[in-house]
Amino acid sequence: MQSDFNQHLNELAAISTQAHQDFTAIGVQKVCKVFISTNSKCEAITNNLSDTFNGCILKATSKHIIDMLEDIRRLVMARMQAKRELILRSNDEICPNIRKKLEKNKRETRCCHVTPAGNLKFEVQQMERSHVVNLSNCTCSCRYWDISGIPCNHAISCIVWLKEDPDNYVDNYYKKEAYLKTYEFLMEPLTGKDTWPQVEGPHVLPPPVKKMPGRPKKKRRREVHEEESSSRLSKRGVVMSCSLCKQDGHNRRSCPLRALASPSATDIEAQIENSRRTRPSSSRGKGRTTSGRVHLETDISVSETDIYLKAV
Repeated sequence: MQSDFNQHLNELAAISTQAHQDFTAIGVQKVCKVFISTNSKCEAITNNLSDTFNGCILKATSKHIIDMLEDIRRLVMARMQAKRELILRSNDEICPNIRKKLEKNKRETRCCHVTPAGNLKFEVQQMERSHVVNLSNCTCSCRYWDISGIPCNHAISCIVWLKEDPDNYVDNYYKKEAYLKTYEFLMEPLTGKDTWPQVEGPHVLPPPVKKMPGRPKKKRRREVHEEESSSRLSKRGVVMSCSLCKQDGHNRRSCPLRALASPSATDIEAQIENSRRTRPSSSRGKGRTTSGRVHLETDISVSETDIYLKAV
């Protein structure tokens, strides 16, 4: 609702004026549901559809252009057939996901109190708030019904008061007939490459491939506010520690002792680095334990640090 939006906007301004200015500068009409148009009958304003599609074609994008398009064509062909069979097996006139949302809204009507005003207009009280429902226009002041096309709990309470079926007030976009029209067209199967007609003209060569350094990136770049993958440990919040001065906040490369070190100390440090690279393994075979290896490395690092600090 507009009142809720203004209240939250004022709370944001009280917390941070700069954040309030940055938020209003991007155009709140594009990101807030209170300004969404009611023509699309969709409450989602995210790009989840494109992200889902990019995730499905992730393996296909690593192939050549013709093979990639063939994989995408087969994927779309199989999906359209699966969706068509799914809705044909259903005996419900409303799509499955919409049915779940509608049943959820029905359960939330227990806290609604309906007061009829006449001409299919009602006032619905829910806790400390009141909403206006107009069944003739399929609207509610909470705007959930207007945006999504699914009757909200306030509208359902009015429909039940009239002893009517809420299914009749669901938008036609979510009916079985509209679903079948979406997937009624077939993606025609094709034969293999060996049966394709030969095209006359010059032979087109692929563009030169420039190999970039590092591993090729296939996943999309995440925004700052997005959560990272849970399968990898994040280094966010990890405090670096220096192996020379044993202080936090920097590492060995940026240690201030390196800048203040004398030439002799720098030479000693270089000798330490060389000895680390060329030092043979102290124990080989199956008898070496993890605890012994950790203890040995700890002793070496402490002794090397003492030598370095004495030289400084």
